[in-house]
Amino acid sequence: MGLPLQVKLRAKTHYNLFYNERIMYIKATGSTIEQYPYSPAQLRRDNPNTSFPANMSDDQWATFGAYAVVETDQPDADVVTEGTPEKIAGVWTQQWESRSFTTEEVQAQLAGLQQSIVDSTQAHLDTTARDHGYDGILSACSYTTSIITRYKTEGDYCVTLRDATWSALEEILAEVQAGDRAVPNSFADIEDDLPTVVWPT
Repeated sequence: MGLPLQVKLRAKTHYNLFYNERIMYIKATGSTIEQYPYSPAQLRRDNPNTSFPANMSDDQWATFGAYAVVETDQPDADVVTEGTPEKIAGVWTQQWESRSFTTEEVQAQLAGLQQSIVDSTQAHLDTTARDHGYDGILSACSYTTSIITRYKTEGDYCVTLRDATWSALEEILAEVQAGDRAVPNSFADIEDDLPTVVWPT
């Protein structure tokens, strides 16, 4: 079970009813914003007695106090939200607000994520043992007391694998909590960092 760890919002775009392309609009007087986003549908509702042409130029939009907003690239960060457009060199330009996760946010995410990863790690160990003919990792570890050499060897190995796996997972989670490692989205993000399974021969 993954968590929505990255909060990234799409730009507020609208389909321009007056010409065939996507565009964002803002309604403003001078540098004062009256409404954003401002859609073509809203423009028509605000001017019910106006018959709009099939294609409108930027100058025609401007006569209604509506202006195109230049889209900008969304930054790469943990939390990204669209900010208020700014008028730069006479052009309304899309703005973004971004930041890293706070310590509290990371801890809250881990609280929900940890149990999922723990369960998946247990399933990983059990599947490893079952693939080798045991009922699960607990069953395989019990053979460490076997008087049959092959069973004892495999039992000893499973004890070592189990302990090394849980120890590695604890280190991974500690690194995430300390901010030294990116927050994983699921077990798949940390699986390669767990001990490799190599059965004794």
